[in-house]
Amino acid sequence: MSKNKWNGGKISSMFIFENNKYKDQLEFTSIEANDAFYDGIWYLKVHGSCCAIDTVSGTPYQRVNLPNKNKLSNVINLEDGCQPKTLSKNDIITHDYYWEPFKHPDEVTNKSKQYKLLVKIWKLADMFSKSKVTTDLKKNLVLVELCGYKFQKTPGIDNDVVIVEHLKQEFNTLLTDGTTIRTLKNIKKYLSEHAIEGFICSHPKSNKRFKIKSNMFDKDCLHDLFHKYWMKHRNMDIYQKFINDCDIPLFRFRL
Repeated sequence: MSKNKWNGGKISSMFIFENNKYKDQLEFTSIEANDAFYDGIWYLKVHGSCCAIDTVSGTPYQRVNLPNKNKLSNVINLEDGCQPKTLSKNDIITHDYYWEPFKHPDEVTNKSKQYKLLVKIWKLADMFSKSKVTTDLKKNLVLVELCGYKFQKTPGIDNDVVIVEHLKQEFNTLLTDGTTIRTLKNIKKYLSEHAIEGFICSHPKSNKRFKIKSNMFDKDCLHDLFHKYWMKHRNMDIYQKFINDCDIPLFRFRL
């Protein structure tokens, strides 16, 4: 795999933060973060679970963190790419990512809630795989986000599970009023007015990704208020005025 390819590893913060809050005077964590903000590709950050689908076998995988634990027999390594697979702090491993396949529905009782969800996941993965044309007989993992009411109760998505393909979530940084979101003032303003989790910005050369999260500006951001409301009511009527086309992820498949 190319060292610049998106591989599902740990994404760094765009801005320096303390106690889960960005500093009032925003500071980039690195020159690379600065370049990603001003010159890189921006993607909508989607509230869900980082997953992957092997488009040859149709197997759906979920990313698991197994720091300082024995590696499970059924997991596979994240490939090398633009993000680190393993991170350490004070010589202690804090992140050690792998792909673990979802259980097949045949492995659980067909009367359980888990069975019904697994049937949907595997059916969506099969549909997604058939939509991809490949001549590669090796594993061909495509990174996706599984979202929905059964996956972190993604606000605004009423289905139990949907597939959101990461690289399809590109965001137009030129806003409808003709201004750009690529200023420290405008990013604050935009996220204070839109109920989205945030953005992922990729470096124009290394493709390394950096995340910007709404709740790191304000713990009571619209996204988190919407999320709490959604978990309780599963209805977005009162938030409809905050929702527009650029806030909604592009679904590949839903059931």
